[in-house]
Amino acid sequence: MPSSNDRLQHIAEALMLKPADALTAAQRTFAVAWELEAEVRTGGLHQYFMNSAGGREAAAALRAIGAEDTAEIVAEAVSAADTPDLDWADDEQRQDHMSDLDEDVEDELEALDDRLHANAEPLAERLTAFVGANPQAFSREALASA
Repeated sequence: MPSSNDRLQHIAEALMLKPADALTAAQRTFAVAWELEAEVRTGGLHQYFMNSAGGREAAAALRAIGAEDTAEIVAEAVSAADTPDLDWADDEQRQDHMSDLDEDVEDELEALDDRLHANAEPLAERLTAFVGANPQAFSREALASA
């Protein structure tokens, strides 16, 4: 029987094959939280913001899966890095913006990374529970349909 992490990986891979606008709300929540976990674990918040359009959605996705502490830290990071005219969906604009952050903002993101790693909220457990609470969104049929 596959482990819960294997199941989460399978879900993430299936969702990556679907167009973003074809995801249900629960699937989008999962995808944003999963991507954040993967990016932050390997490269921190700055890397996540460089590689993901989900920045503004991240705190809400984390709250939806029950990761309140992580959501609070991520909301602070988004607030530090965000500007009113930043279009997070525009990869080039977002990456240019993140490349040109002030040193103070970079330092703040690093401090928030440290808080995230010290927090160590069990996001995989939260995601597993979220999947269990939303069986229709994560059924074989739902994951196969595009």
